Amino acid sequence: MRNIPRLFICMLILSAMCLSPQGQVTAQSSTTQTYSCEQQPLVSDLLAETHQENWVNWIADLSGARPVTISEQSATIATRNSFALFTKPATLTAYTYVLERLRAWYPAGQVSEESYEPYGAGITWKNIILDLPGSVTPQETILLTAHLDSTGGSNNAPGADDNASGAAALLETARLLQHRNFQRSIRLIWFTGEEQGLQGSKAYVNSADLTGIVGDINLDMFSYDGDGDRCFELHVGTLPASDTLGQCIVQSISAYGLNLKEDYLLAQAISASDHASFWGKSIGAVEIGENFYDQGNPQTGCTGRDETPNYHTANDTLANLSPQSLNFGFSIYQAALASAYALAGPLPDSVYYSLYLPEMMK
Repeated sequence: MRNIPRLFICMLILSAMCLSPQGQVTAQSSTTQTYSCEQQPLVSDLLAETHQENWVNWIADLSGARPVTISEQSATIATRNSFALFTKPATLTAYTYVLERLRAWYPAGQVSEESYEPYGAGITWKNIILDLPGSVTPQETILLTAHLDSTGGSNNAPGADDNASGAAALLETARLLQHRNFQRSIRLIWFTGEEQGLQGSKAYVNSADLTGIVGDINLDMFSYDGDGDRCFELHVGTLPASDTLGQCIVQSISAYGLNLKEDYLLAQAISASDHASFWGKSIGAVEIGENFYDQGNPQTGCTGRDETPNYHTANDTLANLSPQSLNFGFSIYQAALASAYALAGPLPDSVYYSLYLPEMMK
């Protein structure tokens, strides 16, 4: 930042001083725990930079639909089973692939690994964590999470829907947010061991400092829409903080015209994904997934069950996800991205630079 011309900095500060009253209120909202998930220009700008092709390409990489480069070698990711992720040669796994992408984009201090022992001494698995610090109240954190692992066979578990769809969403988010600023912090976590009983997320909530976490938006298996009704499940549960997250997602769908219908599940919400680990610590969390259960909500047009036939099998491949399903999944990803970004409180560049003017002028 020290190389930014002083005249340019001063112009930015003048712009910040001329913000509308509405912009000033937004900049102060983090201290009062208020969140706006209505239509916002900065969120619209971010969504305009998203492209379905990018997200699908990440799914292709993670599910073995095309070769990738890992540790300067060509490789095909045939499985993301947690046992396979951390056995030799570990350098050619999806875990290393994600880690290398993040380290290419962000300073080392923002990318970390959390080791844990799911079955006691002798077996060590890891979660990947990316921290994007906020500029006003960095101690308040929005989590966006997904499990990286898959199941369906140790050597052939492509897991395109479950859950390359979620892991790919986090990769695309990491790429998009490299040069964006926000009031609160955003933390992206790729959990492992989810298919073995939420091992990675349980380890995280039992070891991390959870102070200041606003809530967790968990993405798990959301790219199958066999009947074309664009209905997905929003597992909210009964914590008030979870409802704040859920309502934000519903508002985002409407605000940005994403053409989705949701089953908004409270008491019926399932606990079979990583969001449940946060519920166990009384932290707000929601799970976003496709219409897997028969818990229809006629008020929103969601009825019946639309379960993927390839669940937990070697047939969970990108080739078995139709264009209709992928478009549906991409809209769900956009809803999650818009919500996480809105909850974090987007900041214009002019405000961001005004906050750091004393340091930049040195």
